[in-house]
Amino acid sequence: MNISQDNNETSAVLYDLPLDVIYIVFIKASSKAGESLADITKQLIKQVPDKLLSSSQLSIIVGSVLGAILIAIFIFLLLYRRYKIRKSKRIRKYLWEIPNTPSEYYIPEIINDEWQLKSNQIIVDGDEILGEGAFGVVHKGYIRMVDETEIEVAIKMLKGNSSVEEIKQFEHEIEIMKSVGSHPHLVSLIGCCTKMGHLGPFLVVEYCAKGSLLSYLRAVWEQLAGQPSESRYINTPCFAENNHTENNFSNKLYLLGDDIILDPQDLLSFARQIALGMEYLSGLRVVHRDLALRNVLMCENKIVKVADFGLSRDVYQDNVYLKTGTGKLPIKWMALESLSHQQYTTQSDVWSYGVVLWEIVTLGGNPYATISPRDMLSILRSGYRMECPKNCSLELYAIMRQCWRDSAKERPTFHDLKLMIEELLESDNRYVSLDI
Repeated sequence: MNISQDNNETSAVLYDLPLDVIYIVFIKASSKAGESLADITKQLIKQVPDKLLSSSQLSIIVGSVLGAILIAIFIFLLLYRRYKIRKSKRIRKYLWEIPNTPSEYYIPEIINDEWQLKSNQIIVDGDEILGEGAFGVVHKGYIRMVDETEIEVAIKMLKGNSSVEEIKQFEHEIEIMKSVGSHPHLVSLIGCCTKMGHLGPFLVVEYCAKGSLLSYLRAVWEQLAGQPSESRYINTPCFAENNHTENNFSNKLYLLGDDIILDPQDLLSFARQIALGMEYLSGLRVVHRDLALRNVLMCENKIVKVADFGLSRDVYQDNVYLKTGTGKLPIKWMALESLSHQQYTTQSDVWSYGVVLWEIVTLGGNPYATISPRDMLSILRSGYRMECPKNCSLELYAIMRQCWRDSAKERPTFHDLKLMIEELLESDNRYVSLDI
């Protein structure tokens, strides 16, 4: 190929060249005087690019890149699907308020949740309220079974003016009850609905016909304080004041209404049943945080069950839960470390159990009745604890005092407490009296 350049051009552009590895270029000058010899001092010029890929090699590379991209997309979709499944199993539902309607909210429906109930399965008795708290209300209701039979249940739902934080607490309560499962001395979850019209989310639990143990024992106290007639009790009062080291009590049975008979041993039985329920919770590393007599419900045959997991937390790291944020707290049932450092453990539940024992013995008495909640921390730090009730033995009061030790590590476990109460129950001595 010959290319001529006129005048003083110092470069040339070549088109349609075949793709070879090496080109040899000869340069010579031409003028009126004649032509110069060919300059071969720069005859070798490398091909650009240095190494040319064949079409087959190029196809392999492009195919490999596209294949890698497709594999990456597939892996991403697979991992994302697993994440969504795990997220659904954890039942983590994100809540937000609908603008301008603070009393309404939405919880996305959970797919394949065995606890979810259909709206046509639930009948709410709006006229019968079983209980009411700061932001929740419990109605009596019924769940319709497949064979069209109806079973009595308790239906807990939020009030209409609930805040987002209260909604999240309620959502957490549902999750905790799912994780806890069933136990003879815990109010067990039957099912739940994440959304049902304007009612919002609610949970359905087993119905405890006798209501709270606190109300029950206070009804007992009212009858005893009113000096009931002979027809109200079976055995005549026979309180024996022995020496202070024994402090045993005789048996006394009271007939309350037409079908309720209360024995002093029943009080210890209530304490044992509560310890059993709490022992189970502690084994699951669940901290109740609101153990009080008002949150213990009574069924037929004097069976009691721990209820209301509204403040519960599952604790898997160091068995401790540190509360952040503000909220209503049961100050007079809280342990020293909970009041001072907002630290909650199973051992802080043990402290609350000691207060529950005091409530049982006093038939629903108000703990620290003369002390303001704002003064509780300083009072407890000073070493003050509630006095022994006059109808309580020193042995039973000693169990309370063990629950109220300053150091959480020095308090008994719920297993220990169960054994202590069982030992009292098996004894022929009476450690508590109904003679108030």
